[in-house]
Amino acid sequence: AYSVSALKCIVAPKIPNNAGSLAPFRVSAPSGSILNVQPPAPVAARHMVGHLLPDLIIGCLHQAIPDRVPAEGSSATSGDELIRPDLAREAIRLARVLVTLVPDEPEAHGLLALLELTVARFPARLDTHGDPVLLEHQDRRRWDRGAIRRGRAALAEAGRVGSGLGPYGVQAAIAECHAVAPSVAGTDWVSMLPAAGVRV
Repeated sequence: AYSVSALKCIVAPKIPNNAGSLAPFRVSAPSGSILNVQPPAPVAARHMVGHLLPDLIIGCLHQAIPDRVPAEGSSATSGDELIRPDLAREAIRLARVLVTLVPDEPEAHGLLALLELTVARFPARLDTHGDPVLLEHQDRRRWDRGAIRRGRAALAEAGRVGSGLGPYGVQAAIAECHAVAPSVAGTDWVSMLPAAGVRV
């Protein structure tokens, strides 16, 4: 989905980001197949592509047409640093400003929640050599608990002021499931399904 978003910037720039991508859907496939995996069965290939391919595509497109693909992913698209805490802090600052400007807009709170919950994992995302550490291998004790608390509070506020979570809120709800789990094995995968719009 993230890779397609970068291509969407070229093919259909007037369509909003994530338009329709988080709409509820029903999967119909043989039980146990990759299209109908029963939680918590991992789908490693999809997980890896989902984390590595988007930044590559967004980075390449940004170099070719920077005016049409302006966004960074959760990894930096240029420079020597894999993650950009400075850019993330600025995004959080701007999201806080947005929340004060439109306090009754659930997606403003959802965006802030998503940013806080994403940045909370930054301290454990790189090893001592600066190489990426996959979620299952991250030392969760290094996660920023203050950012997790702020993200959860913003997500709760998104739910309070809205009649349901929008795309940012849904992504934040999924990030919250990861943030509160003691481990990948201990993640409450089933609780993510309604947040992601999957009917069970």
